[in-house]
Amino acid sequence: MFESLRAETLYKQARKKVRSYEIRRITFMIESPHGTPETVPPPPKITNEIQHAAAAAEAAGAQARRETSIAVLGSAFVRGRNGSDTLLTLSRYDAMLARSYYQALHELQRLQLARRGEMVAPPVAIDVTMNGQDR
Repeated sequence: MFESLRAETLYKQARKKVRSYEIRRITFMIESPHGTPETVPPPPKITNEIQHAAAAAEAAGAQARRETSIAVLGSAFVRGRNGSDTLLTLSRYDAMLARSYYQALHELQRLQLARRGEMVAPPVAIDVTMNGQDR
């Protein structure tokens, strides 16, 4: 989630740095083939070719990071939740995944001991799940 915001910020900063090495000229009007006037911006004048090229490469990398699956997933999560309790929901997902991970890890350890023929002691770590349902 924060990766998408960070990637967007880095991209904007990189584009600003690229533009700092450019001098924009006044836009002029031309007549289109259809007879209507169009504005055409001339290409910018580059003040420092080497610095501009380095900044452009940095901007391209920032744009690629902005379009990665993690950044896209984070922004999709935020948009999907409409900004309401996003961190709370993320925290609940994190707790649920951590609980499932440790339950599976402890079960794997007990199964590995049983497969080796060793005595399997009762679990030292007790996995408790409380979901409000009586069983």
